Amino acid sequence: MINSFNQFRKNIEAVKELDKLYTLLISNFPTLKEESKEILRAEIALSVSALDSYIHDVVRVGMLEIYKGTRNASEKYKTFPLTIKTVEAIAVAINQEEKQIFLESAIREIISRDSYQSPKGIEYAMNLIDVKNIWTKLSSKLLEPSEDIKKRLSLIINRRNKIVHEADFDLSLGSKIPIDQPLTQNTVLFIENICIALSEII
Repeated sequence: MINSFNQFRKNIEAVKELDKLYTLLISNFPTLKEESKEILRAEIALSVSALDSYIHDVVRVGMLEIYKGTRNASEKYKTFPLTIKTVEAIAVAINQEEKQIFLESAIREIISRDSYQSPKGIEYAMNLIDVKNIWTKLSSKLLEPSEDIKKRLSLIINRRNKIVHEADFDLSLGSKIPIDQPLTQNTVLFIENICIALSEII
């Protein structure tokens, strides 16, 4: 799990470097302020990507820990949909290490089809590795009501989807949705704090 969090740290620091680039650009080229806002949009998209990547990685590691007997098995883990091909490959593997390689490959492939960004997706992911009541635990860590955390995260995910799939364009406005640096910085910090809290819980 430590390696998973360290990779998240690298990913989120890369997002913060983009923010420095934005500051540098608007300081030296104020006429490009509007064009530079695309960097802010990229920060939101990439911070959500860092969250999603982190959750995927801890699920992979956590499920392998369950398989090896170092973490409790959850009901979701017990009903995880492995293919017959994977089951057969594990059955004929020559040793435990090879079995784990086949299982890890299968886990990667299966969970790659899922998104672990939304509150519902994160809750499902945590249930796979026997982390129960995740929002109550996050509420305790972040000192915010769980419903507020979920609502804020949902709004961030919606904005990320708007940026990625619709170029952040609002038909009713006839232009892109307004964005500024404080909004972006608060978004990145919120996602970072969620992942820090998750690392402590997991």
